[in-house]
Amino acid sequence: MNIKNALRTLLLLAAWVTGLSLYAQSVDLPTFYAQADGKKKAELKNAFHDIIGYADVLAYGGGNGKTWFGFYQTDRMADNEVRDRYSYEHHYFTAGQYTSVTGMDIEHSFPKSWWGGDENQAYRDIHHLMPCESRINRSKSNNGMGKVTEITNNNGCSKVGKGPGAMGELIYLWEPADEWKGDFARAVFYMVTCYQNLTWQGDRALESLTNTDWPTLQPWAYELYLQWNREDPVDDIEIARNEAVYRIQHNRNPFIDYPSLAEYIWGDSIDYDFDVSLPHQIEGSTTPHPDYANTLTIDVTSLEWTEDTHETYGEGFTATLRGLTLGYYKNTSRTALVNVSQYSQLRLYKGSVFVITGADLKSVKVYGLSGYLNPLEIDGETYTFDEDKELAWQGETNEFTALASEGQVRFTSLTVVMDNIGPGPGPEPLDSTLLLYQAFKSAGPGSFTTVKANGSQSQVWAYDNKYGMVANAYSYGRSGDEWLISPAIDLTSQQGATLEFRHAVGYNNGGDPSTMFEVLVSNNYAQQPNAATWTRLEPEWPTELLSATSKFTGFISSGRLSLDDFAGETINIAFRYRATSSKCWAWEVDGFQVYGLPLPTGIDDNYMSPVEAEDAVFDMNGRYVGTEVPTRRGIYIVRRGGYTYKRFVK
Repeated sequence: MNIKNALRTLLLLAAWVTGLSLYAQSVDLPTFYAQADGKKKAELKNAFHDIIGYADVLAYGGGNGKTWFGFYQTDRMADNEVRDRYSYEHHYFTAGQYTSVTGMDIEHSFPKSWWGGDENQAYRDIHHLMPCESRINRSKSNNGMGKVTEITNNNGCSKVGKGPGAMGELIYLWEPADEWKGDFARAVFYMVTCYQNLTWQGDRALESLTNTDWPTLQPWAYELYLQWNREDPVDDIEIARNEAVYRIQHNRNPFIDYPSLAEYIWGDSIDYDFDVSLPHQIEGSTTPHPDYANTLTIDVTSLEWTEDTHETYGEGFTATLRGLTLGYYKNTSRTALVNVSQYSQLRLYKGSVFVITGADLKSVKVYGLSGYLNPLEIDGETYTFDEDKELAWQGETNEFTALASEGQVRFTSLTVVMDNIGPGPGPEPLDSTLLLYQAFKSAGPGSFTTVKANGSQSQVWAYDNKYGMVANAYSYGRSGDEWLISPAIDLTSQQGATLEFRHAVGYNNGGDPSTMFEVLVSNNYAQQPNAATWTRLEPEWPTELLSATSKFTGFISSGRLSLDDFAGETINIAFRYRATSSKCWAWEVDGFQVYGLPLPTGIDDNYMSPVEAEDAVFDMNGRYVGTEVPTRRGIYIVRRGGYTYKRFVK
């Protein structure tokens, strides 16, 4: 057994024993699903029904607090494009708004007519509601899902027609694209578990379902969906959506959390007890994140770009992140480059280059913006954007260079995979959980509220798609006490947490922004700021102007602000803006993120090490840290005297 495989085995076993996942979720799964532990088949399905059967579903339709508000959180891609699993057409959200999108419907992937169309919880459950192009939605009607062999409609993504049902009889079906088959199968598994108490009605429903708690699905259906579940395993998109829905509805799809769970209910493992402490990956797809620890998705608009001159490519701008240096340079371009912060996007004009150094890179994927998807030349070869506006390169290099050879290219984000990734500005992803993230520039205020000190509505804090959330009282009497307040953040299961954001100030003429602006935390806020108790945090404040003539600073990081004093509590975080006639300044905020460090689960049971080797200690990323447990807070895997165990350090 080689070292890499030995470490992998060690970490997997440690994760199983301690009930930890190698990939961070927002909840501790063994605790959340404890009621299902040790059960199998019908009893297992009933247990999961009891766990996930209640959801805080949104109201149906468009608008704040309704379905399209949910889709804005769950199905919004780069450039505000709607992720449509039924069609390859492109539709877009209006930034910061939650209205329905023209040309799209709210589609019940599990037809509402199958339970009689009642506007119940299932009718509004966004675990199975998806945004869908209107024409294909009408075409698929209330068909069941299966393999279409006689096609009447095919938009290149979804097929509609007839295919085999029970005993091979042809029935009306629709069939998703290969890349979405597993996703839809797991949505169906969720629906027939969460809503097994409903009565299924009509010929179309009963071609796929049975009115029983188990199996609820007809054998032909669950056999096909099990196949799709294996062939199209859980991926990052599906995991992220499950987390987003959980934040809204407070229930989860366990068939995403445990990819092989369906096998224990309908498949090859129905005679085995289910263990909620194990990861239950599908065989052949050991992990849904093959390069998670070395994959980094970068929002270029959140970085601090500074002027720089490259010895080969000339004038440009650079930024650093996690050990990487990113730069874009004029090179042979006849157009002068502009700082990313000016347009909230990175613009490569014809002849300019984009460079990444600082690690051994394996792949780079650029997410382009519509209208500016010209090819890039990389290592002498031409790469083009696909229909999803993605340009992908794979290879091996320690200096990635892309030339805009034929015309302008614009993008706001990219994903890189490398051999080794440096430490990030916040807690390490395998030790921590992202509790709340809001990219104000691209996503608007989300669930943040804007109020005055007495709790009445504030108009001073406003959304701007270039600068994020902006407070400026100049047009509101040059005075005020205005608050931008986060939704409640639950730290009851966290042993610590950190806050980080980016911000800029303007019109202060060198004045100290901390005298007028505050970042505050409360554990008893209830809609009226001046009635709550607040603790002041001390972020880094921006001071350097964008240029000699500019009235604004550039965006900087607040630094990592500790919330450890509030561990075990539920909190709100506020940005308090004050203005007077003599100090009417501006404040811009973006990239809000709170990470928590979950309380450890399980106990320090000893078990025989899967490898015979010298004493050693590893962190949860599998990195060797020595032969003694460090004093730094964290969770460590200790191999000593032939045994392996977990050690938690506060």
